[in-house]
This record gives sequence, C-alpha cells and structure tokens, in this order.
Amino acid sequence: MMKKKIDVVNEVVNLVKRDLVMGRLALGEHISEDSLIYRLDIKRNAAREALAELDRQGVIEIAPFRGAYVRRLSADDVRQIFDTLCVLYRAWGGMIDGPLAKPAVDELERRRLLHSESVERGDPEAIYLANASFHAGVLSTLDNRFLAETIDRMESYLHNVRYHLVFSRKEYTDEGCLQHAAMVRYLHDGDGEAFAEVCIMHISHAKNYYSNSNVFLK
Repeated sequence: MMKKKIDVVNEVVNLVKRDLVMGRLALGEHISEDSLIYRLDIKRNAAREALAELDRQGVIEIAPFRGAYVRRLSADDVRQIFDTLCVLYRAWGGMIDGPLAKPAVDELERRRLLHSESVERGDPEAIYLANASFHAGVLSTLDNRFLAETIDRMESYLHNVRYHLVFSRKEYTDEGCLQHAAMVRYLHDGDGEAFAEVCIMHISHAKNYYSNSNVFLK
C-alpha cells in the first residue's frame, strides 16, 4: 500500500531529527532536497515539504539562494529557550486539576519501562526512540492543544544540540529514568506543581551543559 504524502513527510522529519540527536548530522551542515531524495527514495515535493516543516520547527534554517542548514544556536538562544520552557511547564502544571486516568498512566508506565530497558542495554538509538516516545506520551496528556504545540516547538529547537549531552555521561541517563518515574507518579497523583518542577529538573543538566559549552554555538 502506497503511503500518504503526509506520512512520508513525517517520517523524513523524524529521521532528520534522529540523525541530529545521534550526531550523524553536524551543526551548520547543509541538507539538500537531492540528498533526501537519493537516500530515502522519496519524491521531490515530499523532500521539500519535510524541509519546510523542519524549518518551521526551528531544527533547520532555509536561507535564500543558500539552501537548508542545520540551525546553530547562540548561548543566549539556549538560555531563552530553557527559560521559556520553565514558564510553559509551570503553566502546564497549573492546569492539572486531578489524577490522570488509569489507562493513560498505564500507557506512560509502559513507555517509561521501554526507555529504562534501553538505558540498561546501553543502546543509543533505542534510548533516543524510547525517550521520544515517552515524552510524546506525556505531552499527549496535556488537555490544551495550543500549549502542547508551543512546548513541542520549543523542545524541537533543541534537537540540533541535544546529542552533545544525551550519551556523554551515564549518570544523566540514569537520573533521567528516575525523573521519568517521578513524572508518571505526579501525573497519577494529580500533583501539578511537583510535575512541573520535575520537568524543569529534567532539563537542568542540559541547560547548564549547553550554556557553558562552545562546541555547538554560533
């Protein structure tokens, strides 16, 4: 069965984002429509739409007459993104007015365990995919489409620098597993304030690393 174009575009977007996190694409690296067409055997309009979506998400930037490049962020960009995420997480926490339904909690727990198992195996690709699945599941519990879209966009900006930290120290992934468990627990309990604070803690190591590093900045 032939895939719908929107499915193809989403697959390309997710593949490029995964390549960024895994370090297979460098900051500032050029990404052409032709390279996507050749590598993935897709049509040109699908490649063009995928690049446009990545540009919309802030993962790449498309410059007139120069093409598409992996976006670089300045130290100030990174600080502003994290500050914005802190505000958004607290707004999310303020909207939590009761315990999350059991089926939703069970699904989050299933995804959390998959991530923990991938960390135990030390499989970088599996860790990334399971982590993305867990966070998508958590975000799906937010009953405000516009806030969810804003959080997703802010987090997307960080795909092009995240790989510098994700696998650099095992204690970070171990601590991340504990924080995932806390997120599920606080959603189960309906404790929005505690949920927001653990979300902020979850990004604190990355914020400090990015802000103090010169390897990826403009």
